[in-house]
Amino acid sequence: MVYRGVVHMHSTYSYDGKLSLQELKALLVGEGLSFACMTEHTNEMTPESATAFVAECRALSDESFVFVPGYEVPYKDPKVYHVLMIGATEFVGQYATESQSLRDWASVASLVVLPHPVRNKFIYDDTLLELAGGVEIWNQQYDGKRVPRTRSYQLLQELRTEKLELLATGGLD
Repeated sequence: MVYRGVVHMHSTYSYDGKLSLQELKALLVGEGLSFACMTEHTNEMTPESATAFVAECRALSDESFVFVPGYEVPYKDPKVYHVLMIGATEFVGQYATESQSLRDWASVASLVVLPHPVRNKFIYDDTLLELAGGVEIWNQQYDGKRVPRTRSYQLLQELRTEKLELLATGGLD
């Protein structure tokens, strides 16, 4: 069976989300999709809003559509580095200010993805490279609406020399 869905999406739980989870589900199901890996921004989230977010993802998931909860966590320099923690149902904190707090986040996530590499000039520290299970090679907000940047694809190829099973993802941000 083939499953179609989206990765790196925000709802109104994030400051830049435009649609509620319920509105997103209706839109995505209408487009024939069966899942959405949500990545809500943590920098304005509270433990209470995180709990509500995860509960709503579960309540809206059914046999035809699944919301996978997750977070976009600022790392070290919040204006540059962000990390996607897909499948995380626990709220670890608003920021990952150093390697250990990023590891704490990774321990509650199913998949760690390095998003929008152009934003940080394609540079990653050892902790990010160690934890990453995927690289976002295309993000419609940072890379345009049609195709990935050549440099993003090259980054994926370079990192795959060390991690053969590194996933390539695309995001809607």
